[in-house]
Order: sequence, then C-alpha cells, then structure tokens
Amino acid sequence: MIGFFRIDIKHFCQLLIVAVGLFFGLDVQSQDVCTRNLEDARESFGQGRFIEVDSLLRKCIDRGFTKQERIDALELLALSKLYLDDMEMADSVYLELLTVDPEHTVNPLIDPPDLIFLHQSFRTEPLFTYSVSAGLTYSSPAVIHSDFIYPITLVKYNDQLPLVMDPVKDYQGSIGYIFGVNMDAVVYRSIYVGMGLSYSRTVFKYKAQYLRDIYASFDVEDLYYESTYKQNMDWISVPVYIKYQFDKIKFKPYLLGGASYNGLIRSRQNDLTREKIAGTPETKLERGSANDIGSKNKNNFSLNLGLGFMYKTNGIDYIVVEFRYSRFLKNVSSMDTRYGDIDNQTNMILYGIALDDYSLSSFDLTFKFLRPFYKPKKIR
Repeated sequence: MIGFFRIDIKHFCQLLIVAVGLFFGLDVQSQDVCTRNLEDARESFGQGRFIEVDSLLRKCIDRGFTKQERIDALELLALSKLYLDDMEMADSVYLELLTVDPEHTVNPLIDPPDLIFLHQSFRTEPLFTYSVSAGLTYSSPAVIHSDFIYPITLVKYNDQLPLVMDPVKDYQGSIGYIFGVNMDAVVYRSIYVGMGLSYSRTVFKYKAQYLRDIYASFDVEDLYYESTYKQNMDWISVPVYIKYQFDKIKFKPYLLGGASYNGLIRSRQNDLTREKIAGTPETKLERGSANDIGSKNKNNFSLNLGLGFMYKTNGIDYIVVEFRYSRFLKNVSSMDTRYGDIDNQTNMILYGIALDDYSLSSFDLTFKFLRPFYKPKKIR
C-alpha cells in the first residue's frame, strides 16, 4: 500500500511538471502568435484594409499581448475605427486604451490629426493626486520685541560707576522633522488646488549672557552668567495652496503658494543650563526640561511658498522632492500668559530667561510618494 502511494506521488509530480511546462509553452506560443498578428495588423492598416485590423487584434487584446503591445494594438484599432467612420467604436476602444495607460499621449508631429482630435475629446488629466511625505525642517525665530529679566545693570568697573551693561541674546536655528499627507485636485489643466495635514517639530537654540544684579557693588567679572536651552515645539498644520505644474518637462517641476493653520500641541524648553563664565567659580545649574506651552499662542497661521520636482517611476507613481518656505503671521509667545506660567517663573528667576516676542520662519525639505487617480471620460 505504501509503495502504491509512492508510485502515485511520483507520477503526480511528473504530470504536474508536464502540465506547468505545457501551460508556459502555450502562453509563450500565444504571445508569439499575437506579436505576429500585431505586425500583420500594421501591414493591413498601411495598405488601407482597415476592416481586417479588428479580426487580427481583438482576440489578443484581452490575453496574449504584453502591456506595450496592448497599448499599440488599441491605438491602431481606434484609428482604424476612425477611418471606417465608426465613431462609437473608436470612442469605446480609445477609452479602453486610456484605462490601460492613463498617461497616454499623442505626438502632434507624428500622429494623424484624427487621432489627436480623438485624444483631445477625452479627459486625460488625473481627477486628483494623493501623497505621503517625510522630511526635515529648519526653523529659526524672528524676534519682534526682546524682553529682559535684568534689562539694564549698573556696575562698578575699574572704580568707575556707573557702567551700563545690556544682556546679549542669540537665537540659532536648528533642524527638526515633518511628516504629512496631501491631496491635490485639478482645477484647469496644469492648475491644482491642494490641502494637506502634517505633523512637525520645530527646533531652535537660545543663549543669553547677562549680569544678575542691578546696581551691583561688585566687579563685573564676578556677575557674568550665560544661560542656554533648546526649544522644541510640536505642531499640527493644515496647509491650503494653489499649485502650477509644468507637465511638458521631464521632471515636472511645480510652484505653489498658500497659507496654513498651525496648532501647537506641545512645547518644551530642553537642556536648560546656567553657568558663570567669569569671576569666582560656581556650580553649573542644569534642568532637564520644562513644559512652557502655557506661555505660547496655541493657534497660528503662516504663508507658504514652494518649489518641487516630480520624477516618474515605473507605472503612474512619482517620487517628489519639495522645498517649502513658511513664515508665521502671529507672535508665538503669548503676552497674556507667559509670565503667569509657574515653569516660566522658575526659569526667569533661576536662569534669567525672559520670553521674547517672536514669529517663526522655516525651510522644509520633504520627499513624497505621489500617486495620481485617473478616471478617463469622453468630454466632447
């Protein structure tokens, strides 16, 4: 009994190998036949025997052609229907062609005028595109008004009094990150309107050098301090924009402009330090982080300008590189609450940190995966 099953399994495997070989052999043979049929159809078309084109191609269009052969066959069949004055079938075949190849184009210098007119009678632009993106954002504050805990200090220096010392502040832009999704809809030809949703973290660094005592009776070298921190802010943004796309250039560059709502969801001052930088040594004061969202305006708006380049991959998808500049329109600091926040009061007293009025500017570099959605339709 066991030997019987072994023989049966052996025979089954042999039959399976033969069946697979026959299947692929027939498939290759079918493709060879269809390739010859396409060549014969081109010859018949060239000799004006348009009625023969349908019988040569139709049996292979659903199965037997490669994708490019199928596109060529459908274009040839649509053109033959035009020359036979069968406009209804020409429309039907060309719609099938645009379903197979939504980005199919015609060449005015080579293609017959009838085919060009037929192509122009269909909607060939995508209804909309959607994309996902990730990238880097470089942010820096633009100070509107600077504030100080120790605004003016009168000090004794070389036995001369007074000497006025103003605190020195320095903001340095830094790199954060951004993720988002976008959808663009065609308004007219190469003009799109778009909307997105993104999450970003903006980062910048702060450093201030100042004298801690007012009307001090000590030498200046014994009062000189430096405070630093790194500001992290997390935003949810909803950009709305208009985009113009240059479709006839290989990399499809585009320009965009618009505005964005920016909602602040998290804000922290990280790596706070206060260090004496002159005079008698003193222990460095450090604090890991402080929540300062209570001192910020949680709702803001920005203007955006952008430039992008679209590179087509295999199929209809695109890889996009985009550069975008954004400028906030409102003060990021809240004038109503910044001095009432407990964490801010602690930072002001211990670290000499006063919150300035400032807006934000950012430069984004993002990489997108974009897919257009097509729905070809006869429009005239």
